[in-house]
Amino acid sequence: MKNELDKCIGCKVAFCNGCPCGTDVGHIIQLIKSGNLDEAGQLLFFNNPLSAITGAICPSHEFCTKSCILSRKGNPVNFSNIEREISKQYLEKLATGELGIAIQDNLHARHFAVVGGGPAGIAFAFYAILAGHNVVLFERESELGGMLRYGIPDMRLDKSLIDKLENVLVNRMGIRIYKNTEFVSSKDYFDEIIVATGVGSSKRLDIDGKEHAIGALEFLKEMNTSPCDLTGQNIVIVGGGNVAVDCAIVAKHHGANTTLCYRKSKQDLRAYPKEIEHAEKMGVKFEFWASPSQIKKGKAIFERDGKEISFCSDKTIIAIGQDITKPEIDGAHYIGDCVTGTRTIIEAVASAKKLLDKLHKEAIAKAKEFFKLD
Repeated sequence: MKNELDKCIGCKVAFCNGCPCGTDVGHIIQLIKSGNLDEAGQLLFFNNPLSAITGAICPSHEFCTKSCILSRKGNPVNFSNIEREISKQYLEKLATGELGIAIQDNLHARHFAVVGGGPAGIAFAFYAILAGHNVVLFERESELGGMLRYGIPDMRLDKSLIDKLENVLVNRMGIRIYKNTEFVSSKDYFDEIIVATGVGSSKRLDIDGKEHAIGALEFLKEMNTSPCDLTGQNIVIVGGGNVAVDCAIVAKHHGANTTLCYRKSKQDLRAYPKEIEHAEKMGVKFEFWASPSQIKKGKAIFERDGKEISFCSDKTIIAIGQDITKPEIDGAHYIGDCVTGTRTIIEAVASAKKLLDKLHKEAIAKAKEFFKLD
C-alpha cells in the first residue's frame, strides 16, 4: 500500500473521480497519509459498504486507475490496493464492535422489502437502514452474497468478508435477513419493494448436443459450494468474458486440463487483461476463431476457417452470457444486474445508492405535504 500512496502527487484539482459510486479517492489518500486511517475507512465504508470487496475485485482500470493523471505516463496509483487494505481493517473493527455506527433518526421512516441478497440488495438495505428506514431482506439461497458468494472463485475473493459484512448488517445495524426464503408478499405489508435479484441463469447455445453442456453460473456455484477434484478431466469452456475465464481458472485450479474456446481473436476477449494473464500463467489453453457447432458426450466440436476441429471434453461449460429473469411484482423498484444485465459490483452499489436517495427524498416530501410543513 505504501508504494501506491507514495505515487500520489496530490493534485489540487483531482482527476481520480471515475468511481460510479463517487468514492473521493484524493481525499481518502490524503487522510491515510496523515495517519487518519479510521476516518479514511469510514469514508470508504459509508460511501460503499462493499468497499472491502470491491477493493479486491473491482476493475479499477476502468474507473479510478483509468482517471488518475499518472495513467498518462503508464504508472497510475492503484487505488484498489489501498481501498482493500483500509476497508478490510475498518470492516473488522465494525464487526468486532471496536467502532460504532450512527443510525439516523427518521420521522419519515418507510418499510422496505429487499428481494435479493447480492451486491445491489445488500447495498440498498445498508443505505436504507443508515437513513433510518426499516428493512427486511429476503434471500432465496442459504447464504448471503449472490454472485459474490456463488459466482466468484475463492482465489479471487475471501468469502469471509461477506460474512463479516453480514454480521455488521444484522448485529450492528438491525437489518432483518431471511435466507432460504422466496418473497411472496405484496405492498400491503411494505411501503416499497426493491427487487435486486441479479441475473438469472446462463444462456444456452442452440446447437446439437446442448444437453451435454453445463452453464457457467451453474458450474461456478457447484465448485464454490461443493468443490471437487478435477484432476485428469478435460474441460472445455465456450466464451470470452470474465465468467468464462473464471470458469477456466477454477477448473485449472482443481486439476483439469482446461481449454477456453473463443469465436474471435485474443484481442477481442472481453475479460479483464489481468485475469487473462493469470489464466495463461496457470496453464489454461486458449483457442481462438473457434465457433461451437456440436457437443457430444466426451467431445466438443467447433468450426475454424471452414474446417471442423474437436477437443476431448469430460465437461463442456457454456459461458456466453446470462439471461435476466426477475419476479414481476406490481409497483416494485428494480436495481442492479436484473435491470442492466451483468455489470460490475460497484455499478450495482451505485444503482442502489441512487434509488435510496430518490425514495428517501420522496418520503420526506410526502411527510411534509401530509403534515403541512414548510
